[in-house]
Amino acid sequence: MNKKTVLMVLSMVSVLIVFGCTQGTGDQELVERTSSQKVELKAAPSFTVETVEGRTVSTKEYKEEGKPMILYFMASTCSTCAKNWKNIDEVYPEYKGKVDLVAVSVDPTDDVALLKKLADERGFTFETVPGNPRLAVDYEVKKQTAKFAIDKNGNIVSRHDGLLTPQEWKELFESVL
Repeated sequence: MNKKTVLMVLSMVSVLIVFGCTQGTGDQELVERTSSQKVELKAAPSFTVETVEGRTVSTKEYKEEGKPMILYFMASTCSTCAKNWKNIDEVYPEYKGKVDLVAVSVDPTDDVALLKKLADERGFTFETVPGNPRLAVDYEVKKQTAKFAIDKNGNIVSRHDGLLTPQEWKELFESVL
C-alpha cells in the first residue's frame, strides 16, 4: 500500500473508534458499562511511542524492567473516558510506581499541546501519548475505552472496555502485580 492509502485507512479506523465512544451530555447518563474478558495469554504487540512529556515508552523497556503496565486507549473528547479519568484519580496513586498506566489517544487530532493542556487541567498522574491510530489497529481496539493489562513478562492478561468503577480499576491494577 502506498502512503496515501495507509493514511486513509488509519483515518477511517480513527473515525470508527471515535464514534465507538458513548457520548453523554447534560443530565443524560449514557455511560457504557464495562465489558471484561480474560484473554489467552499472548505477547503484547510491540510498540515504541513518545509521551507528551517527551519520554519514550516501549513494550521492550517494560519487559526488560519486569514492570507491568495498563495500556489505555482514550480520546480527549470521550465522555466515558472523562469518567474513567475521575475513577483513575481515586486509585492510581496507590499503584503508581508499581504499575504504569499509559493512556494512548486514538484520535489523530489529539496532539501534544492539546493533551498537555488536558493533563494539566485534569491533573493526570499517568503517561499520555498523542493520537496514535496505528497502535489501536495493532491492538485491535474497537472502542476508545479499551484497556489492556500487560504483565511483567509483556503478556496481555486481560482486556476491558467501557467505564470502570474505582474498584474495577483497582482490580485491574492488581491483576498484573
